[in-house]
Amino acid sequence: MERFRIDEHQELIYNNGRWVLHVDGTAKEDPPESLYKYFPLTEYSLDALEKGYFYLNNPKDFNDPFDCNYNLITENQRELRDWEYVPLPNDVSNKGITCFSTDGLNPLMWGHYTKSYNGFVVKINPKFHYNPSPKIISAKLLRVIYSDYPNSIAQSAPFANQYQLIIKLKDWEYENEWRLIIDKKEDNFCELFYDTSAIEEISLGYKMHHNFDDEHTKLRNRLDKIIQEKYFHVPLFSVGPHQTEFKLNKIKFKYGTVEDIFPNLKND
Repeated sequence: MERFRIDEHQELIYNNGRWVLHVDGTAKEDPPESLYKYFPLTEYSLDALEKGYFYLNNPKDFNDPFDCNYNLITENQRELRDWEYVPLPNDVSNKGITCFSTDGLNPLMWGHYTKSYNGFVVKINPKFHYNPSPKIISAKLLRVIYSDYPNSIAQSAPFANQYQLIIKLKDWEYENEWRLIIDKKEDNFCELFYDTSAIEEISLGYKMHHNFDDEHTKLRNRLDKIIQEKYFHVPLFSVGPHQTEFKLNKIKFKYGTVEDIFPNLKND
């Protein structure tokens, strides 16, 4: 049986055609029941929601410089001399990655990735279908593994190609992240279109309706139009602080009632 020790608690074991994470001897085979995609309120986010695609990032653009670090590959490790050019440690142009969380009510993620509750979160069925393309070599949905002291892996090891792309420091463990990793034939292939029937919910940050800046209002009204025209059948929620408890609360909007947010958007 093939296996690779990540650190003192975690190990990857090859079983029935796939690599399974084991933590202190217990297999973590549970697939995600739901995936959540966090978005700031920007033209790019609205374009992705309206047209139904996930943007595929090169890891060099991630906010964590240790993410997808090629120094996890043993052959890449070396000492730099004084004043030597330091390359980007995670420039992986032949891969495209889009990130999800299994937690749609995480305060840190709402704060970071929706620009302080001014954006939105989309709940997606993890069995969503993406449109086939000759530019795609393969696609895999993988669990991110968090470790402060991960072992490096030899380039020749069977799991090396994926290992570099799913190891993150434990500081990020709260994100409960899964990644769709695309091997692509063309570096500039960045938009993965998918069947939007997989969208199960849309949640709006509560501050979205308290910002009356002209550009924000323009974007918010466009989101209103996209939801009404394309996602009118999808349950719509607002997420913000609970009124009596120290946690986030999710409230469902009901069309045609005082809880319906759209009249407020139109009256701005």
